[in-house]
Amino acid sequence: MFEKYRRELGGWHYRLFLGGMAIMLVHLTEDALVHKENGSSLAAQLGSTAANLLLVAAGALLYPLLWRRVRPVLVLLYGLLALSAWRAHVSDVLDGDAAGGDYTGTVYALDSLLFIGLALILAVDSWRGRTTPAPR
Repeated sequence: MFEKYRRELGGWHYRLFLGGMAIMLVHLTEDALVHKENGSSLAAQLGSTAANLLLVAAGALLYPLLWRRVRPVLVLLYGLLALSAWRAHVSDVLDGDAAGGDYTGTVYALDSLLFIGLALILAVDSWRGRTTPAPR
């Protein structure tokens, strides 16, 4: 089973996906703990952080286990989730009202483009029957 993860780490698709997941984790955790977007109680902060970790871990663990034709759907779902940052954070930056979490939120919004683009690349590669080259 670990061979699947090692094989996928040799390709750039999975590494790019993991980088996007790291950006997601940083922003969502920063929203939960620093800016307290989900409540000011310690339970709300820890619960939100645990949910963020679970969301990122699920994506990172599922990606290598899924069939190549299903992976674009997983990546696209994470991209659509990240699209919510455009309205919440990018609009504040463009209006000049940016504060705190809007900066990491803007990076997270750009992360949505990374996920959607990667999903399109994975879908085209899957449709054409291409696989990632074996690592050297």
